[in-house]
Amino acid sequence: MKITLDKKYYKSDSINNGRIIASFFEKLAANIFKQAYKYATENKKITGRAELPLIFGERNIYSTIAVAINEITPIHISEWAFNPSEHSNIEKSRRVDFWCLNRDGKNGNPINYFIEVKKGWYCLNKASNETFQSVTNKDIIELVQQTKDLKSISPEWDDVDDVFLGISIIHGYYDDDKLYYNEHNIRENI
Repeated sequence: MKITLDKKYYKSDSINNGRIIASFFEKLAANIFKQAYKYATENKKITGRAELPLIFGERNIYSTIAVAINEITPIHISEWAFNPSEHSNIEKSRRVDFWCLNRDGKNGNPINYFIEVKKGWYCLNKASNETFQSVTNKDIIELVQQTKDLKSISPEWDDVDDVFLGISIIHGYYDDDKLYYNEHNIRENI
């Protein structure tokens, strides 16, 4: 299994704790794929099927992501609720897919990671180019908005930095007789 991270799509130096956050994300991404691979190989030994958990639904993927986060820090909760009593507007009460705390900030200070996950199934036929761009655009805008909403209602803890991370898991499919996107096309379209 080979995991490749393409850093040309972000500049870690442009945000506070950027390199630390990039390192956290790299570890998390690698752990997610390692856990998914382990699941697939162990499932094949038992059942003869090597299904990959990353093709499951968004909430089904939570256990894979939780194990991946646990490899970095044992302090994590999924579906953590922001307390509605702390907010004057009930609409601001919501849950975050994952919260974790890690002591990887500058000078060993803790960082709260608030992580939103979005899962999409996208048809990658060349004929679906416009639909693919439209649907992925919509999903990513929704993920960004969810992340911004979290930031606007997050609790403020002294000497703890907050990181709001949105992760989009893409499952592409295509018809066998049609041309389809390659990895480069998918990245450029997203």
